[in-house]
Amino acid sequence: MGSCASNPDHLSKDNLKDVTGIIARKKWLLEEIDMVERELRKVEDQIQTTRLMIKQRATVDANDMDGVIENYSSDLSRYEYEKIDLIKELEGLKKKL
Repeated sequence: MGSCASNPDHLSKDNLKDVTGIIARKKWLLEEIDMVERELRKVEDQIQTTRLMIKQRATVDANDMDGVIENYSSDLSRYEYEKIDLIKELEGLKKKL
């Protein structure tokens, strides 16, 4: 009764290793996706904060709007590019699931 011949559904040790490996990889991918999603939320928060700072500074320094935009535009574009990279990474990870 305990032999593989009498129980075709019984997993061999090699098959069990394969299944365990697949499960471990899926778990790792899900953890990576979670980490990238958290990082993406942080970047989105940074974008919102920077935009808010631009609005606040523009109100205070209405005469120097170009200076305000210049001061924050490099931060904003860096965050936007970081967001794009994170979204691409996230899509790549999800395809591997």
